[in-house]
Amino acid sequence: MFRYSAGAGSILLLARRTDVRRISLDTPDYTDVVLPLRSVRHAIAIDYDPVDGHIYWTDDEVRAIRRAYMDGSGELVSRFANLWFKDSYSAL
Repeated sequence: MFRYSAGAGSILLLARRTDVRRISLDTPDYTDVVLPLRSVRHAIAIDYDPVDGHIYWTDDEVRAIRRAYMDGSGELVSRFANLWFKDSYSAL
């Protein structure tokens, strides 16, 4: 999970194995939205780079670190690894 402030609102990013979600902390019911990422297979950790606006996630099934913008654009494999990931890996 990762929390950051986006303008006037705050959100929580959550890696849920088969998807990545953005949860608004400014709504009474904490509305969540699945991010439109095509290549999530088994996401186990997530991070956010506020400088370039990318989210990074580790994917245990394909053993890769992937990145994209929150709108799903610019999605690519940042790194492949021959190692098994730990559940609490931070990409940055």
